[in-house]
Amino acid sequence: MDHSTVAETSVSAGKPAPLTLSRDEERILEAYDHLRQLEIRIALLKAQQKWVPNPSIPDTEETLTTAKEEASKARASWLLRNNTTDSVMMANPILKAVHNSTQITPIERYVCLHILACLHYQPSSGLPRKPERKGKGRGRGKGRETTHLTILITSDLLPHIRDRDAASSTFAKNSAELRNTLDALTTTESHTLRASRRNVELAKDLFELAEEAERRKKGDAGDDPELQSRLETLRAAVKESRQKWRVMKGTASAVVVGSGVDWVRDEALRQIVLDPENDNEDL
Repeated sequence: MDHSTVAETSVSAGKPAPLTLSRDEERILEAYDHLRQLEIRIALLKAQQKWVPNPSIPDTEETLTTAKEEASKARASWLLRNNTTDSVMMANPILKAVHNSTQITPIERYVCLHILACLHYQPSSGLPRKPERKGKGRGRGKGRETTHLTILITSDLLPHIRDRDAASSTFAKNSAELRNTLDALTTTESHTLRASRRNVELAKDLFELAEEAERRKKGDAGDDPELQSRLETLRAAVKESRQKWRVMKGTASAVVVGSGVDWVRDEALRQIVLDPENDNEDL
């Protein structure tokens, strides 16, 4: 059985040769993945340290949309840089796999290189072109060599390329789900911030009414029906706003915990999840 028959049998049997990596290669890949994770964490920490609340910027949907667009642009630039780096790093191993197949003899390797040189020859590249020989069987031999090369490349690369494509598809799906979760978290945090500001405004109004009652030197607000009505209205509004705030805080905590983000190491996220509610405040 010749080499082409063995290659065809291996491909048709669906049993690709396992991708063997040395210990050093595995450590390099693990270090590379760890480096990517560290880059993300460092960028997030720097962004949190540089961020300063600006009361002059209104908290509107337009501001939130602009922030999301800026975040999307930064993420796209980061992905483009990483994809470019990955492509450059993968190019050399792929070329070596094509030109130096594990199932190829030295003579066949020379034939493969010769075929690739003929197939990829460009007149504008300035590369020398070998003279063509006239012969009846030349076209048939070249086609057979090309088929042989295709079988060699397919048997060595195709299974790993399919695995890579499947992993890329899964990664893209997980990235989309993570992005949706982060968007939901951002929206919930925005609503929580608005509710907190509303609580502050209502508490301020309540304190002003209390000071007004003290200035009148009235022991009971019931002596003034109008003031009593206003106090009851404000108490009801504060109670309703506090209930909404508790629901939104619980939702934000659930989103943070369920997203898989390392909230224990992040002080802001840890406060969202673990910050106790002040239920004993007497209004």
